[in-house]
Amino acid sequence: PFLTPLTRALKALGVPVGGVDRLALTEQIAVMDLLALCDTLLLPEDDLSLATVLTSPLVGLAERALFDLAHRRPGSLWSALMTHRQGTGPLAEAADWLAGIAARAAQATPHMLLAGLLAEGGGRARLLARLGPEAADPLDELLNAALADERSNPPDLQGFLHRLRGAGAMVKREAESGADAVRIMTVHNAKGLQAPIVILPDVGPGNRPEPLRWARLAEARLPLFAPRARDAQRATAFATLVATETAAREEEENRLLYVALTRAEDRLIVCGWESGRSKVADWHAKVAAAFARLPGVVELLFDRPGCDTGGAPLLRLASAQTEPVKDERHAGRTTRPTAPPAWAATPAAEEAADGPLPPSGLAGEDETPAAAPHGAADPRGERFRRGRLVHALLQHLPDHALTARAEAARAWLARPGQGIDPATQRGVLAEAMAVLEHPGLADVFGPDSLAEAPLAGHVGGRLLAGQVDRLLITPNRVIVVDYKTNRPPPETAEAVAPLYLRQMAAYRALLAQAFPGRDVQAWLVWTYGARPMPLPPALLDRHAP
Repeated sequence: PFLTPLTRALKALGVPVGGVDRLALTEQIAVMDLLALCDTLLLPEDDLSLATVLTSPLVGLAERALFDLAHRRPGSLWSALMTHRQGTGPLAEAADWLAGIAARAAQATPHMLLAGLLAEGGGRARLLARLGPEAADPLDELLNAALADERSNPPDLQGFLHRLRGAGAMVKREAESGADAVRIMTVHNAKGLQAPIVILPDVGPGNRPEPLRWARLAEARLPLFAPRARDAQRATAFATLVATETAAREEEENRLLYVALTRAEDRLIVCGWESGRSKVADWHAKVAAAFARLPGVVELLFDRPGCDTGGAPLLRLASAQTEPVKDERHAGRTTRPTAPPAWAATPAAEEAADGPLPPSGLAGEDETPAAAPHGAADPRGERFRRGRLVHALLQHLPDHALTARAEAARAWLARPGQGIDPATQRGVLAEAMAVLEHPGLADVFGPDSLAEAPLAGHVGGRLLAGQVDRLLITPNRVIVVDYKTNRPPPETAEAVAPLYLRQMAAYRALLAQAFPGRDVQAWLVWTYGARPMPLPPALLDRHAP
């Protein structure tokens, strides 16, 4: 408990401090606020995480405003918040801000998302303003963790949160001896290190006995449980065990004290306190007892403003310099240029995309018909929720018998986790069943077709990798199908959005390489109205990658 106020006090005085040597990342308040925001982006229906974000420094909504928003709401907290979009007041600002982040979250890596939120979004300034400067270290370590995770795992927000929480996220700082900052560390971690000045803020014994005691006796194969008892009630063997453990603890404390006293090169300052309830033989008391027997100890008057020793004497013991004096005239000094170098104001060159590119992300027109889930164009996520449900039914129902499909779909849609009302359930079921029962799609959903088939290959010098909704491969032809849930759908193939045409042209190009000599056809299936739309080859050729 002493570490956090010590770090806060040093930073408040402007003293550079490297923070504690061990940091439980997921237990820091600033990190918990950011993780709650990530949970909200992954599942906007998580009302508790959203409420945490709204009252955190990231948004700063008052408790009363949150209550008024949440009380007697008809649906999720996210839906209630998004009704205030493009309005005025704190709720409107929070809704617009969250919708904007959600629109970017689908396309950004975890590190890009968090870095943009803390920098351009002003999140770091708001967190530090409320939580204090000690929150800066956990924020930096969270960014480092996100960047390190991307080096060994796919840049997936849900996977990153799972790995971060599952691993415990214990950050251990490297104790560089040359760091020009205060380093706070335990005596165990200070072994082998030295510094010109060492301050030992003794906070009492740190190696307290465990609440349960297990005795390991020589004649017993397994350790025996030794229940705690008052001194008068202790058996002889148990009293011996307690005395042995107490002596071992004191020896370990003395070894640690030796390490602490021998870390300083020039100056060692030993601090301490004592409570009114009990006095323990702490390190400060042992050092004070040694001072009482040493010659040359000087008692100083310490009346500096803002510092109070509580009436305790300040003792000093000085010794002659034995090592050659170091030339420290330039120590700690840094020469700062009067003007930033030219490269500092030059934007970095755009990096080439080395990884595979999905066909749906091919460069082209700025305007696209799709919007990010829960983004500005669809803040409540209704479009995407309905689309995901229809896609899931079209993926799995063909594996069921014709007579069992409707009942299986009803049972799945009625699960509480889907969060949809009965009217929406009936509409989604009717839309999916109409597509499955369309006579022109019988072969596409037949037993020889594939669902969610992965495709990858090089087209035009670029590595493309994607997943098609449905794929039918016959000896003479190949049909690739992509479902679209747009309402209303376009009437002709020429009216289809260029983004969709580029996507289907890329699929067609990949399959033409994999199956040379076969007729490769690309179809869009508009689920609204159950209308398959074969795309003319000439139209796709104009949008080929």
